[in-house]
Amino acid sequence: MKLQFPKVHTDSLNKVFVSFYINKKRYRLYNGKRINSTTDPNSYPIDQRLSIAKVLAAEIYSYLLNGGVLLSHRSNNLVCGKLSDLDYIKQALESKLTVDYSDKYKSMLQFS
Repeated sequence: MKLQFPKVHTDSLNKVFVSFYINKKRYRLYNGKRINSTTDPNSYPIDQRLSIAKVLAAEIYSYLLNGGVLLSHRSNNLVCGKLSDLDYIKQALESKLTVDYSDKYKSMLQFS
């Protein structure tokens, strides 16, 4: 995986975001929730947002370089990193529960 240092941008509503590319796909993060960080630059006054966004960019860069897991927005698709065995089992259970099986079978899956 080739990763360059994320760049800080401002949109038309004066909200700042951090953009970076992984496997020729652009990702934009407005806060640090997807990397388990509490950094939210848009909660600060407008004059401080760029400096806080640069801190967020550094956090994102170090998180991804140290093997952090980045999932797709609003789904469980893996973008970067490796999932743990427990995460794979949870994904398998979720996919089994979405298929049209009997209620008894689904309850047995959830129990175990």
